Amino acid sequence: MKKTIIILIILLVILLGILLFIVFSRKLDISNKLNEQEEAYLNGINNPGLMIDGVTPTKVTIDNIFFTTEGCIKEYIEYVTENNNEAIYSLIDYKYIDEKNITLENIGEYITKYTNSNISKTIEMYEVAGSKYYTYYAKHQLGTEIIYFIVNTDTSTNSFSIMPINSEEYEKKIVEPAKAFGNQEDSIKENEYNTISYKYYDEVDIVDKYFQDYLENALFNPEIAYNSLNEEYRKEKFGGLNEYKQYVEKNKEVLSGMCKEARRDYDEFDNYEEYEKYYAQVSKNGLDKYKIEEYEGYKKIICIDTYGNYYIFNVNSIMEYTLILDTYTIDLPEFLEKYNNSTDQQKVALNIDKFMQAINAKDYKYAYNCLADSFKNNYFKTQEEFENYAKENFYSSNNVEYNEFDTQGDVYTYSVILTDKETSEQKNKTFIVKLEEGTEFVLSFNR
Repeated sequence: MKKTIIILIILLVILLGILLFIVFSRKLDISNKLNEQEEAYLNGINNPGLMIDGVTPTKVTIDNIFFTTEGCIKEYIEYVTENNNEAIYSLIDYKYIDEKNITLENIGEYITKYTNSNISKTIEMYEVAGSKYYTYYAKHQLGTEIIYFIVNTDTSTNSFSIMPINSEEYEKKIVEPAKAFGNQEDSIKENEYNTISYKYYDEVDIVDKYFQDYLENALFNPEIAYNSLNEEYRKEKFGGLNEYKQYVEKNKEVLSGMCKEARRDYDEFDNYEEYEKYYAQVSKNGLDKYKIEEYEGYKKIICIDTYGNYYIFNVNSIMEYTLILDTYTIDLPEFLEKYNNSTDQQKVALNIDKFMQAINAKDYKYAYNCLADSFKNNYFKTQEEFENYAKENFYSSNNVEYNEFDTQGDVYTYSVILTDKETSEQKNKTFIVKLEEGTEFVLSFNR
């Protein structure tokens, strides 16, 4: 019994020793891990580059960060167009300077020259965020040219640096994990040219950004504007790029008056009074109303200009969108729901609205196709004849007010008052509408 008790005591001592060793080792391991984490955190604070190691770039999702970084790029482009080598040298990232052995004297040999353009905007941007040091990869449109940049910002010094890259480098950078720089020298030193000008845009400003973006493309680069249109919509409305260009030309005066970059300058007038009169008129035109609808994965911005024209942006990410320019060419889901829940009288009014929207937009092709065949055969045998009539007998921009409604079998009559948005002049019109299958309809009117 004594021997057995002694053996059990020895075993208990051994087990206790093992347990104490495990507990101590675990505490030591936890302590080491905590020390490692603390060291990593402190290194990250002192060395912002360490915080981004292995992180894959993601698209910028905050509007004001996007437009602030775009502002840095525009500053750089402006200095390049002005041949301000001192400013360019002060903005170029030091790694690019070291790699190319760039000096203030030879910098012109390494920097691509740009020409002035009405279009200068960032169309895509990715980011890698650190604790103080942020890297952005940007795709920028300058006129008809696409150029690419790396923009580094340091929030501790409120400074930025920039590095021009090519399309292949850009495509590689936005998919590969970022590498830490790993030393304190990666902080950006302040100078008189590289201070970040932070942008703050409220909701109206951001909506107007999209509105102006389309107007600039339509007037200065119609191919880009055409390709930004919803594919189904552009095929149905225009058929091809040439038809779209004709549409823009017909509406050039209206579009130019609303586009801030297209408005005429003071030196284009004989005197200040003429310019003042012009500016007083065009400054009233532009974005009138808007509505934002949020959906999973995208948002919809519905804009209406001062002429009553629609611009429906489906935004996938900042400044990346597809666009529809009216509510009548294709039946949008919102319109279908509203139409299917409407009375016949309301449906007739909705269809007259479609016709008048087309007249306001000078979309005579769509408006002509709305006419009943018998009406066309009697009065407008060609679209050209109808277009000439419409220009003489409708206003350039019409408001519609509905009056008396009548029905005779499956044919409906609606008298309306058309008001000229510019002069407030009015005229009466009576529409005769026949509802057909689905959302189809034909109409005629008193001449």
